[in-house]
Amino acid sequence: MERNELTLEQEMRRVWDVEQVKQLMHKRVFLQTWDRRQEELDTLWVTEPERKKTASYGSNWGYYVGMEAIRGYYVDAHQTRLEEQRAANGAEELNLGNMYAHPLTTGLVEVARDGQTAKGLWMSTGAILMLHDEGAEEGRSFTWDSGKYAVDFIKTGKGWRIWHLHVCDMWRADFDRDPVANAAPLDRGTTQAMIDEWNARAAAGETVMPHGMPVIPDGPTTFHYAYASDSVAPREPRPPVPYRTFSETFSY
Repeated sequence: MERNELTLEQEMRRVWDVEQVKQLMHKRVFLQTWDRRQEELDTLWVTEPERKKTASYGSNWGYYVGMEAIRGYYVDAHQTRLEEQRAANGAEELNLGNMYAHPLTTGLVEVARDGQTAKGLWMSTGAILMLHDEGAEEGRSFTWDSGKYAVDFIKTGKGWRIWHLHVCDMWRADFDRDPVANAAPLDRGTTQAMIDEWNARAAAGETVMPHGMPVIPDGPTTFHYAYASDSVAPREPRPPVPYRTFSETFSY
């Protein structure tokens, strides 16, 4: 059935589903801004056992697969860093002097013909302010970053939930410096061979920090790019297109 063959009720359902998916991502923006990451995973991500196994969080340096791996990277490692920051500052509270802002724009959402899954792509230009961040001048850093959020959603008994989320950083630089000359090295890709080596070293008792990250990715990089004046920005990840069911489309 083509979209122009849908009944009025079906069209209304699709409009409602698109709005619910966008609302879900808007909630994520606020939870991330408030640094309530565990709450985000508990309330916005998949909770069914089988879906939790296949959930994924992608970044420029690789994929974390399964909710336990996602929690280890996105929540636990982040919490450890905050504890270290608090100790270094002698602060009484976590996140003293920190601010996170990653608003979303230009959302493109496509709901599957069967109504069970959806795909979305957003642009995001945000800012991160960290107090006493490592290497920061005068005890603080203010960083701009820009990229895209590519997400697969699935409809559950509790409504729409995030299933796969890929954060594609494209540009990052300190607020008070030349953004071209000071662009961060975001093009640090990860291959499967690198992951195998890190796992072997970790199994031998070595502390491994791949790309400065405390958690080894489960899968290699599929997107990595850092702005440069002599390169063309990639047209990736590709935007969602109409599809019937998830098995007939690509995964973010």
